[in-house]
Amino acid sequence: MITIDGKKALQLNGVTFIAGSLGADNSSFKAPEGDTLYVTGKGMIVVSGNVSLGCNIKYVEEPEKQTVFSLVVRNGGLIMTDEGDFTIEGSVYTHRCIYLGSNTRLNIVGNWVTNEFAKHRMRGEVMVDYAASKVRASLGGLHPKTGKYDPRRYYLALSPRWNAWKVD
Repeated sequence: MITIDGKKALQLNGVTFIAGSLGADNSSFKAPEGDTLYVTGKGMIVVSGNVSLGCNIKYVEEPEKQTVFSLVVRNGGLIMTDEGDFTIEGSVYTHRCIYLGSNTRLNIVGNWVTNEFAKHRMRGEVMVDYAASKVRASLGGLHPKTGKYDPRRYYLALSPRWNAWKVD
């Protein structure tokens, strides 16, 4: 951890691998100080099991250094059952979807990719705001003929009261 602008931040440099799960069903992972885990640098946290999260994950920028963060849950899901509004800045990958409590709201500012989508497990609300500056660009998206950036199509909300949505 380093201190930037008075905030303790996790310095990311490459891949941090966690064998097993981060947090547990009865005790979610919380930031060491406050309600937000701040990250800086370019890197990712890769977890082989589930991630039970009970805090925000946000960027804190070092002078003239861009932060790019990814949370990769390889074989499990992202579990957030604590009540409240939470934010994750960066790319989120889950193998088994996101599991939310009924009074939990999650805003992902970046991108979310999953292998298994189970809307019935998302009792709370999920909002995904695609932010290109907070994610790693794929090579396919940069292709001059097939890649397309249209900011109108990258905002999505998922909640139990939505049965369908339309994307322009």
